[in-house]
Amino acid sequence: RASGQHNDAHFELSGGPFRWRDFALPEIAGQVHWLGQTVAVTNLHGAFYDGRIAGHLRVDFAPTHGDVFAFQMLLTNVSLPGLVGAVRGKTNQLEGRLNGELTVFHANTADPLSWQGHGSVNLTNGLLWDLPIFGVFFRC
Repeated sequence: RASGQHNDAHFELSGGPFRWRDFALPEIAGQVHWLGQTVAVTNLHGAFYDGRIAGHLRVDFAPTHGDVFAFQMLLTNVSLPGLVGAVRGKTNQLEGRLNGELTVFHANTADPLSWQGHGSVNLTNGLLWDLPIFGVFFRC
């Protein structure tokens, strides 16, 4: 946790590879502004599963219960098998490219049910029938 109320630092980041949880990015760049107990990452962009990712993030470390955050993420021409393989560990027989947007305008790290936002996704040249959510409807 950031403890100082008077921190005011600006950073430019660029490099790679970068890894967070199940996601791996070969390159990433953006600006970081750390002010008091708030960190804002803006103009974030990078390579993401044979496509591109862009967005911004804001985290407030001041709350006593969890941290409050918000972000927006844009995906362009992302490989569906690559992304699902990173998250699930296998791809079945998925195909296609994703374009989409996810916006979370308020969430708390201490409560997974606190996420509030919206999103959309467009799949091009896709094959989804091997995903368990659809496969259950089409089994013989």
